Amino acid sequence: MPGEGRIEPLLQMEFLSAFRSGGRGELIHVPEFPGVDPVQWLGGAGLRKREEAFPNRGTLSALDESFFA
Repeated sequence: MPGEGRIEPLLQMEFLSAFRSGGRGELIHVPEFPGVDPVQWLGGAGLRKREEAFPNRGTLSALDESFFA
């Protein structure tokens, strides 16, 4: 069962594939509480190779804000 507001680990690579198939390789992570935690740029390649930590919560957006999950 999905957790409320949580980016499920089993779906992380699927999210990246969806962004990449839409021509969006780099992402912006908007945290659940942007007033407390910073908005971050994420490189799709680093996430796919697991060199960068995938965020647990929040929103993923394309750099041009045309695509989000």
